Amino acid sequence: MQRFITEEEFDAGLLSHEHANSEVLEKLRELDVTADSELILDFAFITDTKDKAQELSQELKNLGIENAVDYLEDSEVYEIYGKSYPVRMDQDSVNEWSKEMYKTGYRFDCLFDGWGTSPDPGFQN
Repeated sequence: MQRFITEEEFDAGLLSHEHANSEVLEKLRELDVTADSELILDFAFITDTKDKAQELSQELKNLGIENAVDYLEDSEVYEIYGKSYPVRMDQDSVNEWSKEMYKTGYRFDCLFDGWGTSPDPGFQN
């Protein structure tokens, strides 16, 4: 069976996520989010089959991370999306979190499609 995400794409993605994390953190700093802030992160994965999406969804639930699965007709992919536990907004913590998400997705042949957050003080711990 052909993989949705190849090993080469996985390796390239790991490298690009650290750069993307830096850019997002820089924007959050402009909104007064400090390295000591803890925010809940919205995340998404994509994959090509319902079975893979459901398997990743269950793994995330086993880790205590609530999520849902949708089929995106326009893209013909399944999206797994949810919210993380609170993550410190320092570079190392965000990089470690996104690296683990990326690796977990890859184990189930799902692409970690990124993360976002709200700097609203109501979301900070």
